[in-house]
Amino acid sequence: MFFFFSSSATPEQAEVIDASQYYGTLAEANEYFAEMLNETWTESPVGWRPIALYRATILIDTLNYKGAKRAVYLLDAPSRDEIIAAGATQPLEFPRGGDTEVPRNVRYACYEIAAVLLAGEDSQDNVDALDVRRQAYGAVRTSYGEPGSSESERVVHGVPLGAAWRLLHPYLTGGPVRKPRV
Repeated sequence: MFFFFSSSATPEQAEVIDASQYYGTLAEANEYFAEMLNETWTESPVGWRPIALYRATILIDTLNYKGAKRAVYLLDAPSRDEIIAAGATQPLEFPRGGDTEVPRNVRYACYEIAAVLLAGEDSQDNVDALDVRRQAYGAVRTSYGEPGSSESERVVHGVPLGAAWRLLHPYLTGGPVRKPRV
């Protein structure tokens, strides 16, 4: 099996990626894929797995979620500056609200996206493949695929796998995506 992850990704990069920088754990991901019989994950270089989880987390965190990060939720009548400061103490979007841990579906979505990234899937290729159904020039609007279809919505938001989108969708506001973090 051929694995293309990224010409710039190296197993040594995994050493600088802390487990707090991605959703879930390597152990849980390994167990998840052992049950799923996912060859892409199980046959991929072990050193690339944390990198894939990290990149999947970055993709997940670009989406716009309902509610507030847990650190912000815990504040009582916060000012704008307090919200910004509390948000900065929690680098990832989850847990949110009253949750104390990352929901299982978010962790599973991260694993699914990571496996697709390890296989060489490029979400931009999916966007390029969508059919343009409607265009406008005033206020520049473009619609892809079937209007309002979850599939085109998933692709436009850069989620490379329908299964991962379905796991994340209940948490989404339906609003615009966030800027990617670097």
